[in-house]
Amino acid sequence: MEGLWRAHRAPGAGGQREGLVASYGMVPRKRIPPGVRPFDTKNGRAETVGRLRSFSGAWTKSQLCLMPMTTFYEPNYESGKPVRWRIGADESMFAVAGLLR
Repeated sequence: MEGLWRAHRAPGAGGQREGLVASYGMVPRKRIPPGVRPFDTKNGRAETVGRLRSFSGAWTKSQLCLMPMTTFYEPNYESGKPVRWRIGADESMFAVAGLLR
């Protein structure tokens, strides 16, 4: 699969090795009122995840998960404009820590 996007369904795992389908981002777009600019909730920082409203509920309830992947993408702003960087070594599977909403 070439990339997953916030609010799109994606395969996941939770509980006792149970496979789940989840979506990306802590606040679903359908829950943001009309006229309100959507805010980005796909990256939580370790130093703020416990106190920011969009993440703290899942954090305090220990709604934790591992997201298996072979690559992920991050923007690089060195040129002044965002350039999509692919991060991953040799297509080997690894996991990134996440929160379940």
